Amino acid sequence: MKQENLYDIGIISLNKTTRVCNFGAALHSYALHQYLNSIGIKSVIIDYKRYNIHAYYINEIKNSLKIKYYKYTLESFIQYIKYLIKQKKFNNFFDKYCTMSPKKYNKKNFEDINIAKQYICDSDITWHPFSYGFDRAFMCDGKFMKKCNNIAYSVDFGSKPYTLEQENEIRIYSKNFKYISIRNTSKLNYIKKILARDDVITTIDPVFLLPKEHYYKICSKNKIKENYVLVYNCEENNENLIKEAKKFALEKNLKLKIINANKTKFLTTIGIEEFLSFIKNSTYFFTNGYHGICLAIILEKQFFVFPRKGNNNKIDTILEMFNIKNRYWKDYTGNSNINYNEVNNILKEQKKLSIDFITTSIEQI
Repeated sequence: MKQENLYDIGIISLNKTTRVCNFGAALHSYALHQYLNSIGIKSVIIDYKRYNIHAYYINEIKNSLKIKYYKYTLESFIQYIKYLIKQKKFNNFFDKYCTMSPKKYNKKNFEDINIAKQYICDSDITWHPFSYGFDRAFMCDGKFMKKCNNIAYSVDFGSKPYTLEQENEIRIYSKNFKYISIRNTSKLNYIKKILARDDVITTIDPVFLLPKEHYYKICSKNKIKENYVLVYNCEENNENLIKEAKKFALEKNLKLKIINANKTKFLTTIGIEEFLSFIKNSTYFFTNGYHGICLAIILEKQFFVFPRKGNNNKIDTILEMFNIKNRYWKDYTGNSNINYNEVNNILKEQKKLSIDFITTSIEQI
């Protein structure tokens, strides 16, 4: 197969085509891409979609029609329209700021990826055993990709430990990577053991590689003139989060702004630049999202965290890393502001470790 325009690094990850156009997934791919380019590494984001998202929404509509559940049909249709609006904004963002692979890829043709000297599987739950099993593209298991000295950067594998069968699978796939880092410090010994590799380290999420000033530059213009409390309700519709934020905003005599990024009719159709602007200009920030926390730290916001259903391990570890475990709303005492001098000192140390890993891993830098 003839090779496309050759790049130093090909970034493969969850990016702009998640089911609800997840802000965190888009921004960690963007951030790594921008950081690599800033240090003279010619990088490209692989335009990879792990399943047909349009088919998902259409099937939801069709299935509800079959069982004559017309209320859900309407909700699914509205959700699909909102998704299309949001997806267009995400596409515009990536077209404007990122270099994407000329060709689009999916599970059927990912074997053809042959565009870079090395590949980085970038962050998030890319090493999660999805309902169909591990995604081989995220394992750099294509016929051309697996021949490279690939990098797993800050990968995660979800809240549950692997089964014995999955442990055996990931051990085999890990041989496609010369360098591996994960982002969850509490899982380091576990992943070292199952991969039988002592060279695995922890690194921070790619969004931390860019300074706050970089994000300021791409924020859209602030549309809210009053001071406000921002809610970022990520993935699940946490009614208690909204309830408590409303009460807090009322007590502080502040306006309330809510961003929903879940698979319900409440999906908010803003783009990435607007999302960053809402966080940047908020007075207080309430969230149950991992990347919401990361961005709040970068942008130095006073924020509060609500737990998600199930395991909150990755949220706990990021709060512990920056010594701000008291940001859970249940622990708020009324005067516990974040000391960002201390937080930024920790971030500086963590960022150096991560940059050292990246520069060591990338060949011929």
